[in-house]
Amino acid sequence: MVRRRISAPSGSGVLAGWRRRRSGRRFQQAINLGRKSGALGFALRAAASRVKLARKIGNPELALAELKDFSDRCDGSGSTDIAAAHDSLTSDRTHLK
Repeated sequence: MVRRRISAPSGSGVLAGWRRRRSGRRFQQAINLGRKSGALGFALRAAASRVKLARKIGNPELALAELKDFSDRCDGSGSTDIAAAHDSLTSDRTHLK
């Protein structure tokens, strides 16, 4: 059996960009759902994931501001989600002046 390496089709950068934009919209929908239903932890986790995606794209300012809003509204009860949000915010301090 001969194994062949499958290469990405030309224009795969376009496809990757499309997937990232679509993922960003899905994270925003999850954030909105968390807000409407009062599930702050769910919204916080979605906002943290959106920050990770936004960093890959190269435009995390808006996502970081939204994450800061959720982080400020959470109590500091030691949740790993809150700690992860805090780490994301402190690693990008320069964006939140």
